[in-house]
Amino acid sequence: MGKLIIDGNKVYEIDEECLEKKRHKEQEERKREWEQKWERNREKNSQNSREKNRKGVREIFR
Repeated sequence: MGKLIIDGNKVYEIDEECLEKKRHKEQEERKREWEQKWERNREKNSQNSREKNRKGVREIFR
């Protein structure tokens, strides 16, 4: 069942099921984008940690 919107002499029906599917799709897209950003940051931080560890090892053996 839809939601009715009355605007003066005009009447619109909003398909709530369609809106819910659209919201769900948008949420999934945002989740996927967030996971991709998180993964990139994790890889970047991991790489930075390895570089710091290598520098630390070099300084110890000097």
